[in-house]
Amino acid sequence: MSYQTSRGKSRKSKTAFQVKPVRATEVAIAILEDLTSTYSSVCNYTRAITLLREGETYLAYLEVEERNKEAVVTTPVQHWVKAQGSAAVKKLVDPAWDRNPATFSTWFSNEKRCERLNRKFDLLASLYLQGDFSRLIDTGFYPEMTRFRAAIRYVLGDIPPLDDIAEAAYYGPGSSTDVKGREVHYVRKLEGEECVAGSLDLASRMLSHDKAVWAHVGMDPNYSHLPEAREGFERVMREILAKKVVDADHLMFVHKGIAVKRSICAQPSVSGALQLGFHVVIARLLKDLCNIDLGDQGWNQALARQGSIGWRSANPICTLDKKDASALLCSSLVTHLFPPAWAKALTRTRTRSYLTPPEMGGEVIPYHMYGGMGNGTTFCVQTLVFWAGTYATSGYSSPEEYAKSKVFAVYGDDVALYRDHATRYISFMRFMGFRFNAKKTFLDGPFRESCGADFYDGQLVRPATVDSESGILSDLELIGIHNTLADGPYALKRACARIR
Repeated sequence: MSYQTSRGKSRKSKTAFQVKPVRATEVAIAILEDLTSTYSSVCNYTRAITLLREGETYLAYLEVEERNKEAVVTTPVQHWVKAQGSAAVKKLVDPAWDRNPATFSTWFSNEKRCERLNRKFDLLASLYLQGDFSRLIDTGFYPEMTRFRAAIRYVLGDIPPLDDIAEAAYYGPGSSTDVKGREVHYVRKLEGEECVAGSLDLASRMLSHDKAVWAHVGMDPNYSHLPEAREGFERVMREILAKKVVDADHLMFVHKGIAVKRSICAQPSVSGALQLGFHVVIARLLKDLCNIDLGDQGWNQALARQGSIGWRSANPICTLDKKDASALLCSSLVTHLFPPAWAKALTRTRTRSYLTPPEMGGEVIPYHMYGGMGNGTTFCVQTLVFWAGTYATSGYSSPEEYAKSKVFAVYGDDVALYRDHATRYISFMRFMGFRFNAKKTFLDGPFRESCGADFYDGQLVRPATVDSESGILSDLELIGIHNTLADGPYALKRACARIR
């Protein structure tokens, strides 16, 4: 007897529809399986797949890296296969692998290095003031230091435009020392009122531009355009901020990769907003005077492609990347090599100490670095420092002439230069205390990488990265991985089908 349903009636499922979470390791397995099957002549990730299924995520990562060391790369597709295999596992998390020891060790090692660098720059500044130029010349980099200082002054000028900085300031989207978690929004930060002592006056001026703050402190914003009213507001605001002065930001660590975490330094709410005012102004100066647009990575990517195409030439474009760049920008470099008024203003806006998280002891420790990630001025200041370094090691007679040449690309610590220039730049930046990432610095061969664009012999070979700290991928993350795999240079059809 056949089963028939009544016309017009529908069958109801006994099981409610459920959206099951997708584990990041499942996607990594799908990618590694497709790579192993489709490109068997290039890779074999069978053992890594088994380890992932057994829950040994960190061992699977080591296995992929070991197999990649054995692979010979002579074509774009071979390079992409290796990169995609690594990208499938390098940003996963293994709960059994403790990332803290390596992370903490790196932090304190960088701070110790900055402490030594500060003594070095203090000594160089003392020699300069004493007129002991013979000892400065003995360093081997005195001409470069002189040109470096000239480049910084060319961009910044002698006096910071404090009114412009105060007006440009704004609250960023991240956590601060007094506002965390779900409370991170404008209204809570407006109520935060934590500030470093050195920037009370400028912070009060900054807040006078926000009519909501006038209302918050019980003053009529309709009078905010009157000079006398603004003076009164700034006086009241300074008294309020002075009651909540702090001198330490909060050090925390967030997900970076399977082996280590990334450091973030949450700033006091008001100081953090003021730092972003400095960022806006310095970014504007970089764009107007140096042809560096911090809102556009395209020029770095274009030069990376050009270097990859022309790698066989006698003097190709190279891409350079530093290791722990923000953490190795020591405070005395800014103090002694920036125009004095700018150095003072930047220093008065930064926190001088940091509070370590409970797992590191919960101590307040003085900074030796200028300001880590989280300080709103770090990115623009390091971009300026690295651009000044490229000018200092160039053959151009003036910063203005060099800026117009466009024979460089600088975005944060991502730098692209012709090879003869790049070797001089590397030597000088090492003297200034920075390290270069050997895995991401390319002087030879057909591969170039800068600002998220990877090229091998001119062909785009950027892989799709499976990045998850929780172990579960959101719908948007899945879509992003799928589309990168589908639209990439060598589509992984089986992996895409499994993700769908």
